Parts: sequence; C-alpha cells; structure tokens
Amino acid sequence: MEIVLGTVQFGSNYGITNRIGQTTISEVKKILHTAKSAGINILDTAPGYGDSETVLGQNDITNFKVITKTPYIKQETIDGVFLQKVTKSIELSLVKLNLSSIYGVLVHNIEDCYKEGAKSLFKLLHELKVTGKIKKVGVSVYNVADIYEILNSEFQIDLIQLPLNILDQRILESKLLLELKKRNIEVHCRSIFLQGILVSNLEDLPIKFKRILSEYFIDIKKMNLSKIEAALLFCHQIEEIDCVVLGVNNNEQLTEIINAYNKVIKIEDKVDFSKYAINDEKIVDPRKWV
Repeated sequence: MEIVLGTVQFGSNYGITNRIGQTTISEVKKILHTAKSAGINILDTAPGYGDSETVLGQNDITNFKVITKTPYIKQETIDGVFLQKVTKSIELSLVKLNLSSIYGVLVHNIEDCYKEGAKSLFKLLHELKVTGKIKKVGVSVYNVADIYEILNSEFQIDLIQLPLNILDQRILESKLLLELKKRNIEVHCRSIFLQGILVSNLEDLPIKFKRILSEYFIDIKKMNLSKIEAALLFCHQIEEIDCVVLGVNNNEQLTEIINAYNKVIKIEDKVDFSKYAINDEKIVDPRKWV
C-alpha cells in the first residue's frame, strides 16, 4: 500500500474538520519536498479543486505521477459539445500542471457513466491514452452500485478511486475489491479519515459521531494505536488496496502521517475492525451530511 498525496486543500478550504483553511503556497512547497523525500510519488488533483492544479504547476512535479479528473458538466447527454469540454479541460490541466502527460484521468462525476453517450466519453479518454497524454483511464465512485455499474458495462478502466474507512466498509463487505484486482484494476482508497472525523478529538465532533466513535477511540487506545495509525492499519490489512489518498493542510500533518505509516507497515498482527462498520449513508457519505 502506497500513499497518494491528495491536494484538494491546496486549492480550496476543504473538509468538515478543517480549521486552517486553504494551504499557503509556501506550505505546499514544504509538503511536496517532504512527500518526495519520503518516497511519496503520486499526487491526486482535479479541475474542481479550486487552484490546486495551478499551485502544483508552480512547483517542479516532474518526478511525481499526477492523477486528475474530468470536469463536472451539467449536460444530460454526452455529445460532441460535451466531449470538446472534456478535451479542453484535460489540455488545460496539462498546461496548469506544467506537464506533457498525466498518469491518470478519472471520470470525476460518476453520473456521467450513466448518461446517454457515456461510451463516447471513455472512447475519448482511451484515445488520449493512445496518444500518450494520459497513461491510465479510471473512475471515481461512491458506493457498491457504482462499481457494479462499471464492471457490468463496456467501459475499460485501469484505475478506480473509492471511499473506504473503518466506518464505511460497504465496498469491503461486498467482495468487489477481489473482482477489481482480478481485472488488474488499480485500487485507490480515499476518505480513510472520513474528512478528518476519524482522527479528531471526540469533544470536537458533532453529536452523531461522538456516539458512534466513543467506544472505537477507547479500543484503539488500548491497542496502543493512534487514530491515524488505526485508520492506516485498517487499509494496510486489505491486500487489494494499492494506494490510499490522503490530504493534508500543512507539512506537520504530512510528517505525522508518514511516521504513522512507517509504524503501521511493520505491524504483523491482524486487527478486526469489522464491528465498527456503519451502513447508514447519512453517517458514512459526506454528501449526505446536513
């Protein structure tokens, strides 16, 4: 399992537990230097992440693999106009990032995979792959149903980004991770900290999370695990996971994550996290938080 550096905080004030705001340009430079020194070589960004791509392009990121995404387009049908917008967006991403090619492009809005003409969108992305502008074509999904839709479609993907954490184990329980690996699809997990909920102080959390996490926090403390270490260990134990996408606000947070990661990868004893799983989407899906 490798760490992918998420960069949404580089371009916007993201995260329910974010008290710092958008990361400064000087802090981004420190973060990228620390990441590179620690062997982290994949960056995750998107046109929808504010100025993230521009900020990254102001640094030398030629030694990083960069994953970006398609833009959000409100059209209900994927036609020539839609495809032109996607093409221009990817070309603009290359300019902003100051790169000649991108490691991966994900369909950011899963709803685009359900639209009439979706096949032409994937055809376009694979054409860009043939030209060398992108190396891998993928999708960003939210739930089990989305993965079934992709696997049962004609769409050929190389990479998938999906939510998974100690509370949200829906995809793990579905056994679909095994199917993804059978098809040689690279699996990247995001939201492993659930927007910071799983690594926050209990007293700082909304009431609904206090009730759910109080026992869990006590349990991991007894195991001599920090909150970051427990979240990383949960993913590290899942063999089908290739990478975890982790966003940070500052260099101190990244250093803490790296130290936790270096401890976790040496742990051999398995920890059963299954009892902490919650199937309530109002808890595990940030899109449905009120």
